[in-house]
Amino acid sequence: MAIFNTPTLIRSLSLLHLTTAYYLLTKPSILPTQNLVLVLGASMKLPITTSALSIPTTATALAALFLAVLAVNDLLSATMTQFAYDEYWSAQAPVRCGIWMLLTVWVYASGRNEEIMGLDGGLVGKKGGFAGELKNSFVFAVGFVEMSIMFWIFLALRDERKKAAMEIVEKRRMEEDSL
Repeated sequence: MAIFNTPTLIRSLSLLHLTTAYYLLTKPSILPTQNLVLVLGASMKLPITTSALSIPTTATALAALFLAVLAVNDLLSATMTQFAYDEYWSAQAPVRCGIWMLLTVWVYASGRNEEIMGLDGGLVGKKGGFAGELKNSFVFAVGFVEMSIMFWIFLALRDERKKAAMEIVEKRRMEEDSL
């Protein structure tokens, strides 16, 4: 049995998204200095970003808007009927987990091994491209936390479906015995 059920996890994730969106809009410099970001970044030997998030910019406002829309979408999806809810999250959780896993692995691999992998210029380089700004401890920490929570939601959904199936089987067995 899970410690938290799926709706609780989804609502908590939505609250995290709304809180992060608020800080991205008002004072983004707080986010990369959080302990979790610093510990994950230091353990993976990734650069710490402070200049990119020192003041609110158009990019941080767009990221805040994205997170706020995602949070509202998740909150609304948590109020669906049980069947629609199960179908929606059974599709969403693995896809989101996979996307965040790809981002996290990319940040880790390219942030540490640019010269080895030949990623030292152009689109993905630090000097010339936009993707170089993504190779830091903040993006890694966000991706890692999102991936972990989505995997947790996926596992909780699987356990809840298994429990519901067992209850249906038990109910049918009791009906057959009563006939």
